[in-house]
Amino acid sequence: MATGRHPAALDAIHRAIELNGVAIDRNKQAFDLGRLALADPEQARTLAGADAPVPLDTHREQTAEQIVARRVEELTGRADAA
Repeated sequence: MATGRHPAALDAIHRAIELNGVAIDRNKQAFDLGRLALADPEQARTLAGADAPVPLDTHREQTAEQIVARRVEELTGRADAA
């Protein structure tokens, strides 16, 4: 199971976001909120606001079986099982 830990230092992640140059402040906030969501889901919900639910379970690490099942469902939704 994912622990929410990333091997890169927070400063390095923030610097990478800056170097990317796209919506820097929002992307830093999103990354930080994601870290908080793993450590303290209730606080993350509070910070996100009542009108912006944080669907934490959809961002948890999935097993290979779960990934395959989801992709099979997506593909058969667009075409038939063949």
